[in-house]
Amino acid sequence: MATATTKSEPTGPGEERELPDGPAAAAILAAGLGVFFLGFLTTLNEMAVGVHDWLIFQDRVGPLSGKTTIACVAWLVSWALLSAIWWKRDVPLTAVVALTTVLIVVGNVFMFPPVFERLAVD
Repeated sequence: MATATTKSEPTGPGEERELPDGPAAAAILAAGLGVFFLGFLTTLNEMAVGVHDWLIFQDRVGPLSGKTTIACVAWLVSWALLSAIWWKRDVPLTAVVALTTVLIVVGNVFMFPPVFERLAVD
């Protein structure tokens, strides 16, 4: 009985073919970039009145509508671009996960009220 690994796909009887991990790495890194952009825009919103006003895409929601819309677009675009670049490639997943972890931590720090309130324009 043959067992298949998570990176292999059978190409014929008794044969296995290695699948690239680039598309998975692209999805992981894009998620980190999305969180980072949301945090960055949250802090930037407090730092600049012009950015605050520009981020109001929906009056009833306020600048949150712009922050979340731009962060989602950044996530989707980065996922699409990275997937296209890494489609048939193997990338170092450890480095991708480490970078994603840093992006998520920094993005969450930027969304932490004591941080963005300290940088706010009075």
